[in-house]
Amino acid sequence: MDRGKSDNIELRSEEVQELMGHVPPLILRIGISITVAFVFVFLLVGCIMKYPEVLSVDAKFITDESVADIKVPCDGVLIKLLKNSETDVSCGDTIMGIEHYSIPYNNLDTSYVVATTDGVVYKTSFCLLNERVNKGTCLFVIKKTSALKNIYCIAYVSCNDIGKIEKGQRAEVLVESVVLKMHVNNKTLVPMHNGMYQVELVQDKIDDEVSPFILSERKCSAKIEVADETIFERFFVKRFKQMFLKNK
Repeated sequence: MDRGKSDNIELRSEEVQELMGHVPPLILRIGISITVAFVFVFLLVGCIMKYPEVLSVDAKFITDESVADIKVPCDGVLIKLLKNSETDVSCGDTIMGIEHYSIPYNNLDTSYVVATTDGVVYKTSFCLLNERVNKGTCLFVIKKTSALKNIYCIAYVSCNDIGKIEKGQRAEVLVESVVLKMHVNNKTLVPMHNGMYQVELVQDKIDDEVSPFILSERKCSAKIEVADETIFERFFVKRFKQMFLKNK
């Protein structure tokens, strides 16, 4: 009876509690090493990987007028029309003809729109012959034979963000399905009547394949890279500075 009692392990004894609370040195060293390695890799990646601050704004294009709209001059019915989506034309070639169905335009029953320069005409709207069209409708654009020299984009930035804008900052402008790489060239110091500031984005060169999409006054969107920071700088250094200045 006494022997059976002596074989029972006292789990609440000091010896057992000390043994259970003891961590083997090997496991302790491995755990510390893994933790230090994880922190080191995290800091290394945070210091190397870029996470720039990007400002998304509305914008519009302003070109050097190498691309121009071709609009319907009056209300009427289409009696002649370029068929292809892209057509090479010479100065004086007929682009479309309109027959007036109400009041004659310039005392003529029929008006013709001709190319004013050599270039390429692109369709912007699909219309059929004998279809009625309204005055001012843009059916084509014409790109002059000479390539676009410069394109400008005016971005609209709020008063809260204008202080982040600096000359030379990189920007991406999305127009239709085309993304253009541009940079900040200048900004206004006085806001418009609606409180927004204008920022001028510039691209010195443009591909011929992109130029048909660039029309004056065409609305688009822009993303301006206002701070080229790493993850560590953005989430730790910047917040530390803010806390320091707040407590100062």
